[in-house]
Amino acid sequence: PGSSYMSITTYDYNSSSWGFYMNSQGIWKPSLEVTSNSNPNLKWEKSGEFNIGMDLSFLNNRIGSSIDYYNKITSDLLYSYNVPSPPNLYTSTYANVGKLQNTGIEIMITGSPVKTEKFQYTSTLTASHNSHKLLSLSNDLYETDNYVNTGWAGDPISLPTQRLEVGSSFGKYWTLKTTGVNSDGMWMVQNPATGTYEMWNAGMSNDTYRQWLGSAIPKIYLGWSNSFRFKNFYLDVQVSSQLGFTIVNEQRMFYENNSIAYNRLKSAADPIPIVDENGQSTGESRLLSSAQSQTIVSWYFEKGDFLKMDYLTFGYNFNTSKVKNINGFRIYLSCENLFCLTSYSGLDPELSNADIWSLGVDGRDKYPTIRSFTIGASINFK
Repeated sequence: PGSSYMSITTYDYNSSSWGFYMNSQGIWKPSLEVTSNSNPNLKWEKSGEFNIGMDLSFLNNRIGSSIDYYNKITSDLLYSYNVPSPPNLYTSTYANVGKLQNTGIEIMITGSPVKTEKFQYTSTLTASHNSHKLLSLSNDLYETDNYVNTGWAGDPISLPTQRLEVGSSFGKYWTLKTTGVNSDGMWMVQNPATGTYEMWNAGMSNDTYRQWLGSAIPKIYLGWSNSFRFKNFYLDVQVSSQLGFTIVNEQRMFYENNSIAYNRLKSAADPIPIVDENGQSTGESRLLSSAQSQTIVSWYFEKGDFLKMDYLTFGYNFNTSKVKNINGFRIYLSCENLFCLTSYSGLDPELSNADIWSLGVDGRDKYPTIRSFTIGASINFK
């Protein structure tokens, strides 16, 4: 803290047999060893942001709105670069090189359409859009490829679903396009160079057959909160939506395959359209062949758009003005994750996206989202 430089040397205990030493008590103890290259120029990432906004209100503040636009540049991004060894102790070094741009717009509209002595209704609608671009990943001293493959599926597939490229953004899918299988039940994959479809083979995992197929990042985020008050009753509702994005359904990718003899989904028995070399359906269909190994193709990429009721709370506030030592008393029924409207076949289209390198990848062994109902009471004492 207080310095622009961070600790640039890390240590760990050497637990190998040659890394132990005998202390003064005659006990063998592991020694410390350096676990990273030294970089005296390592520092904090820097950000600069430009914002412009406008606030409006009408009808004595009964209706209000705000619009905000932002443009943020983050430089000196921390990344691991390959370096020669020797002279370096290790073959990779952390350095501040990259640059990233974020732009977006946020809109909020709020209002009180009904406001009487006995009944009040207030509502707030929010909408936002964000886009980002990787501006650079190399400089004169530290150089790397202008792209990195991300969103890797686990064993036994072990292939990426995405590519982050300079001039592009995180979450862009770089994968094999298919519309169906051949008469033997093997995937037919499009060759981007010719536009024709060929039977899948393991060699298609290279860049020759991969192409851009959508994004994991929603184009629009929506939120809608509503609050109703009638005498002592109240009702609060929160609805959210994400639109314009694609999800990789890893559960289907792994368990909707007839080459495995365990934990297959029922949908593994669903026939798939047979297509010709132009990717057009022949009008026939068949099951995926047991000779078709698990792999990544666009058949497992699904539209992720959804509308979800995040929570609903209905309650009653008792009049405690004449009750000694009690400032408030209410009872309520609360519901979370009440329903979700979506065409996505997985457990939940709202992904946490905690790992920026695997955006939109819906893990195969995730825990289902919980729908909960709570009945409660709250008492405030003076």
